[in-house]
Formats: sequence, C-alpha cells, structure tokens
Amino acid sequence: MKNKKLTSLRFHPFFPDFERPWHYVDELIIKAMKQGVFDNLPGKGMPQFIESSHHPEYWANKLLKDHGYLPEWVILGNDLDRFDEELQTIREQVLQGEPITPALRDHVNTLCTARQILLRLYNEKVPAPSLQRGPRTPDQFLPEE
Repeated sequence: MKNKKLTSLRFHPFFPDFERPWHYVDELIIKAMKQGVFDNLPGKGMPQFIESSHHPEYWANKLLKDHGYLPEWVILGNDLDRFDEELQTIREQVLQGEPITPALRDHVNTLCTARQILLRLYNEKVPAPSLQRGPRTPDQFLPEE
C-alpha cells in the first residue's frame, strides 16, 4: 500500500472546489495511510458485505429527519410511548397502595382505547413489520377486583 501514489479526494474531478471543509479530513486519511495505520485491520483482503436491505422509504425518511422533520410513524410511536409511560405510572401507583377508584378505572380504559386507535395508525404506517407494537389492555395495569 505504501508504494501506491495517494491522492486526495479534493483533486478528484467530482470535487473541483479545493476549499471544501473535508480537505483537512482527506489529508489526515492520506497521512494515516502513508503511516500504515490501516494495514492490519480485521478483514483485510476479504470481501466486505454492506447490508442495503433498507425499506424503500428509508432514504426519504433519513433526508427528512436530517432536516428536522420526522416521519409520521415516528411521531405516532412517540405518542404511544407517552401513553405507555402514563399507564406504567398508574400501575406503579396502584402497586404502591393507591386505591382503585371508578374514576381511575375509567381513566385507564380511556387511555387504553385512545392508545389502541393510535396503535392501529402506527402499525399501518411503520415501515417494517418487526417495528409493529402490540395492544395494551386495562387489566395489564389494574388488577381485577
């Protein structure tokens, strides 16, 4: 590797602007290559497999995320997390001895119903079946009387 002529990407025809910010990084990589830093890496000389089994919307979602937007399924997932946190808080309070009132039971039923509606939307929008979530029922959070 040390015998090959090394050139920076900044001299590549696709990068004609010599004042690009990655100029410094290119120089550091070339310097490390000349010093042999990359000579003994694991897998040297073996084919490298890069997995590209991304969902078709992956790159569009990544571009949107990089610019401050989130896909709808991520926002729905965040909402589901908030419902789960509130339901878990109620469960912990009940386990610590808080009485189960009819109003509390109605509140848990309402939270589970609203969560179920969001869950259907989330599971329709999520890009991969492995990311789908399951339902929650009131009896998971409140013991039967």
